[in-house]
Amino acid sequence: MILRMTAACLLAVVAAGTSNAAPTYYVGLQGGYDWSESDVTIPNYPANFDLDTDGFVGGLFAGVSFPVGGAWSLGVEGDVNWTDGDGSNNSDPTNPGNTEIYVIEKNWNGSLRGRIGYACGKTQFFGTLGWVWAEAESFYIPGGNPKPTANVDGVSTGLGVEHDYEGGWFARAEYRYSDTDEDTVVHGGPSSYDLDSHTLLLGAGYKFGG
Repeated sequence: MILRMTAACLLAVVAAGTSNAAPTYYVGLQGGYDWSESDVTIPNYPANFDLDTDGFVGGLFAGVSFPVGGAWSLGVEGDVNWTDGDGSNNSDPTNPGNTEIYVIEKNWNGSLRGRIGYACGKTQFFGTLGWVWAEAESFYIPGGNPKPTANVDGVSTGLGVEHDYEGGWFARAEYRYSDTDEDTVVHGGPSSYDLDSHTLLLGAGYKFGG
């Protein structure tokens, strides 16, 4: 259903792009903090536990927006971010004698989202909906290696506000929630985890066109 909603939003943007309305393009930098939780399963123990992988995040964003009547606009936005989020937990919490630690280190994430905005003067409120991709590595202590890579994807939603300044510059603040599927990796045996997150971002960028 989310994919259908995202596709419908993108089709609406395409339709807006075929009108006489001049598009506005924008690029920028963003940074913030990401509160993430992974649901980890190790079937051979068996074990299941939650692991927090909080950390800083920062990267680039770019998009295009089309006016669609009144103060409303539709657009598409993409971004790519580096993150230093990591976390660890006892790999078998129900076993009192276990001292082994399971570690997840996040590497990067990116998204492609439809966007709807409503302008009040130089300030615009916006919401987004789309798809997110993320990469992370996991390993055990003791052990350390290998560090198999998990690639997860899922739904990303967000709400934000931005303000325009002179000369095409703007600043913005945004909240996002991402809910990904699990991926399975193999060390000596299999384990699987997802990367669900709440993220607060501050950004600044430049608009042209429009």
